[in-house]
Amino acid sequence: MAKLVSVVGVPHRPSLPREVADAPGQLEAEAFLKEARQHLEASAPDVIIEIAGQTIANIYDYTYALDLLKIGQPAKVIYMRDGKRQETMLTPAARK
Repeated sequence: MAKLVSVVGVPHRPSLPREVADAPGQLEAEAFLKEARQHLEASAPDVIIEIAGQTIANIYDYTYALDLLKIGQPAKVIYMRDGKRQETMLTPAARK
């Protein structure tokens, strides 16, 4: 089964916030963010583009689509992985 990452919308590069850039320990913060950026770029997360027939273009579409799901009712999820359109089924369950 695909490991889906809850990332919605267009992938983006993390930017260095001004507060971190101006903070003491700037070099450590820059090194950490550079390493995090490299990890994200290398991991190429799956991007969900549709859940149960609902197109996902932003976080609001994502939460709306999740709200429509019914516990125990299978739903098709379409996602992009390495530039290819993939699909899988998921069955929501109640929290324990």
